[in-house]
Amino acid sequence: MAQARFYLKDPNQDGQSLILLKCTYKIHWNESLRLTYSTNLYIDPSFWNKKKQRAKSSISFPENDSLNERLDELAFIVRKIYNQYRNEKRAYELTTSSFREEINKEFWGLEPFTEAKEDFFTWVPSWLEKYKHSRTYNENTLQNYKRAFNLLTEFKDEHGTFDFKDINVDFFFQFIDYVQEKYNYADNTIIKYIERIRSILNAATEDGVNVNDKYRLATNQRLGLKKTRGDKTYLTPTDIKKIYSHKYSSERLRKIADVFCAACYLGLAPADWKKLNKDHILKKDGKHLFEYLREKTNERGVVPAHPIVMEVIEKYNGYPPIISGQKTNDYLKEIGQEAGFNNPIIKSIRRKEIEKQRLQEWEMFTCHVARNSLNSNALAAKIKRSDVKKFMAHKYKDMTENYDRRDLVSIALSYAEHPFFNE
Repeated sequence: MAQARFYLKDPNQDGQSLILLKCTYKIHWNESLRLTYSTNLYIDPSFWNKKKQRAKSSISFPENDSLNERLDELAFIVRKIYNQYRNEKRAYELTTSSFREEINKEFWGLEPFTEAKEDFFTWVPSWLEKYKHSRTYNENTLQNYKRAFNLLTEFKDEHGTFDFKDINVDFFFQFIDYVQEKYNYADNTIIKYIERIRSILNAATEDGVNVNDKYRLATNQRLGLKKTRGDKTYLTPTDIKKIYSHKYSSERLRKIADVFCAACYLGLAPADWKKLNKDHILKKDGKHLFEYLREKTNERGVVPAHPIVMEVIEKYNGYPPIISGQKTNDYLKEIGQEAGFNNPIIKSIRRKEIEKQRLQEWEMFTCHVARNSLNSNALAAKIKRSDVKKFMAHKYKDMTENYDRRDLVSIALSYAEHPFFNE
């Protein structure tokens, strides 16, 4: 069964929004494809019934009946095309591009076309510029898209140019070989880049610029990529105080250590370190709280402000230095070395196969350790998981689980005195 569903591309837009058709359909008993089709029909979001996926009946919008008739016709055509392929036992031939061409022919009377309107390396920069002014704009997301595009540009410069029509499973195999050979990326990192590339291609497909949907077949499983939970570390309260009280060889490291320790008690992601200042301190019932909106998700978080947090803010007259940039992770490793975090550890990483690396603790120091630390320490202190989720400004409970970096021995020891194990 191929059921057409209709959505607005920009439901919050002032003025007209494009109506998109989305449909998930089976081409094999264990494989489905998802079609996104631009209907070239528009409506003011205020006249759209999201639940019924049709135009509302309104005196202010007399065209609602004719628009709904067009949508009904389009839904019928989608079912008709799919059923025809399925009844002829050819469903496996119905790629999203061929499905789109069949709809164009039936609904608009258009003949199939194969050439993209713009080439990949012309369209992506213009799309990124549009994204900067969209309602869904997020600076971190934009930078992630840019990094993925820059990597594809490097790949093009070394392996030859390519366009939308060339991006298929074999293309991704070549891309993976390239980044593994040049940068020694682990599977988790490659998966992130490929997810961003897919998002770019999805946008191009929705815009009608890309008519090649073979990239959708390049699933992680087909590409031999496996996402694993990385061996990341966190700092206990004792570790944080050790870093905070150490005397460093330079004022630069001192400032970074101060901000890092405060971030460990607040669970701040690197993009939110700049919010560590008095403007985000809320005083309620004689207690200091830290309140902020996460850059990545715009979720609100409120965390009790630990004495070290208040000390750091006061030390810098309310505005600690803004710590940012790629060098910060290198400086944190210097801090770890100077503070004596030299114990050996084993880190597991997957590059096609699981590899074991022997490291010292300081080599695991990164900005993201701060976020792991609040999450793990709060859970270790028996704070309710639902409350930790709120401290961390997480959208979903499983994210709080993912940030718990306590090892299995630590978790077991925390329950060793529990009556269940002693009676």
